[in-house]
Amino acid sequence: MYGIYFNMPEDEYHAQEGLSSTGIKEMLQSPTNFWFNSVYNPNYKPKKANCLEDGKMFHCLYLEGRKAFEERYIVIPEYAEDKKSRAYKNWLEDEAKGRYPITFEKYNHLITHAEYVNQWIAPNVFTDGYPEVSIFWEEDGIPFKMRIDYLRLMGFVDLKTFEKNNFKNIDEYVQDYFFRYAIYIQLRLYERGLRYAVENKLPVYGTPEQVEFINKIESFNPGVFFLDRKIPNSRLCMFGDCQELWQIADKRIKTAKDLFIKYRDMYGMKKAWIELAQPIVYKDVDFHQLYVEKCKDGDFEIEEEAY
Repeated sequence: MYGIYFNMPEDEYHAQEGLSSTGIKEMLQSPTNFWFNSVYNPNYKPKKANCLEDGKMFHCLYLEGRKAFEERYIVIPEYAEDKKSRAYKNWLEDEAKGRYPITFEKYNHLITHAEYVNQWIAPNVFTDGYPEVSIFWEEDGIPFKMRIDYLRLMGFVDLKTFEKNNFKNIDEYVQDYFFRYAIYIQLRLYERGLRYAVENKLPVYGTPEQVEFINKIESFNPGVFFLDRKIPNSRLCMFGDCQELWQIADKRIKTAKDLFIKYRDMYGMKKAWIELAQPIVYKDVDFHQLYVEKCKDGDFEIEEEAY
């Protein structure tokens, strides 16, 4: 299974075992969190959310182009807009033919958005390379996997879409985003995985042109293209000599690997990874005095507990 795969369907990639950058971040939260949100859990179901589906649309349009987008998505006609109607069901069976239905408003927004960005902001970011390249490899007996958004000869670019809902300028926002979601872990893992795959000449599954492309790769430098889904505003951030940042990422990746090995050896892969911890006994000195005073004065807003 180890190797570089072009054109692997997204669902097939996600169904494969392996520690990904998302898995590393979940492992750092909790090994239990990692196992239950992984394919190792037989009851696991992928998350579905509108923001995730919107992100997929932007990825398809920007990374694969308009032709691929229109092969995957189709506009719902006016006569079939009521999804509970027979007209909609008939249209879905006869016209959609497996394509994902979207409204004209959504379609128009996406196409207009891409036209602005590709013409004026970043016309050459997603060119001269290949989208959605999946790589599987092994480190210290641990299977790893990653899916590069766009692979170029001079490195790779990951596409991050967001909806900015505050008054920070976009440069401050993307810096906060970068650290809040630990994007540096993903970039470092991808750089390491790509370098390992190329330098160790892992098998390449693709066309002869794609095999030749891998043999010509000159750089492993990572980059991120941040894209606001609401308006066509973006930032391309490339990362070169960031030794301190990569040292932090390497340390966190190592911690996740150590936890993976510990819990794999303890439970195996087919049993739930449950953390066994002693009960915590708190004393007043364990709490910041400011919080104690706020509790006394009733200054805290008590939110409804989530179950």
